[in-house]
Amino acid sequence: DTTYFQEKDTFYSHEIDFTSTNDSPLQWIGGAYYYHERYDQPVSAGVMPNQTQLANPFLVSFVTGALTPAPANPESAISTSDTQLTYTSWAAFGHVDYKFSDEWKAHLGLRYTDDHKYGIQYWRFEEFGVIPGFLPSSFGAATPALDITGAAIAASLGKSFAGAGPARLNPITGNGERDRDEKGNAWTGDAGIDWTPDPDTLVYGKYSRGYKAGGFTTFTIGANPETGKETVDAFEVGAKKTFARVFRLNAAAIYYNYKNDQIPLSVQNAQGLISSQLFNLKSVHITGVELEGLWQPTDDLTLSAQYAHLNAEVDDPGACFEDTIDPGAVLPGANTSGCVN
Repeated sequence: DTTYFQEKDTFYSHEIDFTSTNDSPLQWIGGAYYYHERYDQPVSAGVMPNQTQLANPFLVSFVTGALTPAPANPESAISTSDTQLTYTSWAAFGHVDYKFSDEWKAHLGLRYTDDHKYGIQYWRFEEFGVIPGFLPSSFGAATPALDITGAAIAASLGKSFAGAGPARLNPITGNGERDRDEKGNAWTGDAGIDWTPDPDTLVYGKYSRGYKAGGFTTFTIGANPETGKETVDAFEVGAKKTFARVFRLNAAAIYYNYKNDQIPLSVQNAQGLISSQLFNLKSVHITGVELEGLWQPTDDLTLSAQYAHLNAEVDDPGACFEDTIDPGAVLPGANTSGCVN
């Protein structure tokens, strides 16, 4: 019983920048960026070459109970899956710094990003002893391997999932197939101001907006195949001060406001199979403070101390994730926050 896993990934990126080189109080940089990636990940799980039934599975009619040969399964595997994706991203950006005086400087940046991920997902399932009438107790070593890919597709018929087309069965290969397509774009940037009343002091404030493109959970064929884009509004204020050239103190306070925070969860299905899936948490907040002190009495000796405190809260999960092993949430450690019966 062997699992074969391959990851074939090729990518390239290009960036071109234009930047100021003069002594003006106004400094700037602008440019463009392009990224391209092709991804292929074939996985064969439960590969058993000596189980020749797996290489030559059967389809069973739920009406007549008759067996008909299914397309060959050359991997002789219980499960085969593959995801072939193409990812393109391009962006244009600019940033300016303006120094009003020796004490004050402001900066502003803006970026537009456009992402597109698309491709196709394949999967196939074979099993022994899942349908009454074809159990090992009746057939022994001749128990047929049954192709249940069609049943998995039938379970998803009529259901629509963001980022995924309808599931279909390829009669030539026996694979279930589903197209994947997701587009995302966002304006992001930052703005801030610096105050330096003397060469040993810096006080600053900064705001920035970040964006992370959505993606796919490619292992599952059920719900939640797409993860939406994530955004964050980040605020930071801080100060840096040097005393007597040998002691430096840094302090900062932060507040992050996430929307659709992308988070991985280990999900266990009714058969006990655990897989990692990405989900979006609707609203997450993080606050924190950081302090750092450095003392350098000589060139050969530096003493430092740091302290940080972070507080992260899921303000609104946006959905409930049911544990199929403990659907009633009665086991120790179960959390029903945000869920309604």
